[in-house]
Amino acid sequence: KCGTCDGHSCSGDIGILSSRYPGRFIYHPNMERSRLMSAFKQADAVLIPSLYDNFPNTALEALWQGAVVIASDTASLGALIRDGHNGFIMKDRDPMHWINRLREVLFSMDASTREKMRMRIRESLSDYEYDTAVSRLEQYYANIKNNKIPQD
Repeated sequence: KCGTCDGHSCSGDIGILSSRYPGRFIYHPNMERSRLMSAFKQADAVLIPSLYDNFPNTALEALWQGAVVIASDTASLGALIRDGHNGFIMKDRDPMHWINRLREVLFSMDASTREKMRMRIRESLSDYEYDTAVSRLEQYYANIKNNKIPQD
């Protein structure tokens, strides 16, 4: 979604980036799920500058498709992404910091480095696979039922 920066809409800036870098910077305000998953799969990176995110569906979906996620540390994504390992966490809200980091990620990563990161992405998602997540949830409720205080 096209939000605001310093109280002003970012739509104009996003439009400029899209027209200046066609094919490299692509903004889709609305997209059907099947097209979205395809776009994630083809993307070099997915930028998620959210200030908060209770459950990071966008990040999980992008990661499942092998996209490198670049996210704000102000969202809950720091629990999912390890900076430089399976994505990138931005620790600053300064736009120039984001621009410089984006340049570093997008233009400095060669295909081999990006593929290694994609392999680490797949490994990091094992806790979120259906069977694993359901098993952990069942164990959590079993512990509550047996008056055991969950440690997670």
